[in-house]
Amino acid sequence: MRYTPTQQLTADVLAWPGTSVRLGERGEFAFDAHGHELGHLHGDRVAHFFFNRALGAELREAGRVGPHPVAPQSPKMGARAIETDADVDDIRAMLRLNYEHWEARAAARAQGAGGPGAQRVQALNAD
Repeated sequence: MRYTPTQQLTADVLAWPGTSVRLGERGEFAFDAHGHELGHLHGDRVAHFFFNRALGAELREAGRVGPHPVAPQSPKMGARAIETDADVDDIRAMLRLNYEHWEARAAARAQGAGGPGAQRVQALNAD
């Protein structure tokens, strides 16, 4: 049995710790992690992404994403048509790039919460 792009991507993304899926207000199927959207699908036709500025510009320059229809000039937003298995593979890879970005940010926040500044606050509160 052949799975649709949405089914393939959902199975793969949900295997990553801390991820979830949801339906958006416009009917999009979104992938989330750490309270941030990794990207979303409009059916099995197109994927939309929100990247940090540098990564979005790099992916657009490489031709991996094109302009997002809502903000075509924004390097932070991108779109990718879903036409082939190679598109699905690259969309998965770009969702993973966003996932790794938010994983790193969450780890940095968690590390900062237990760092020297937090220890000083705890010591002050103990007095």
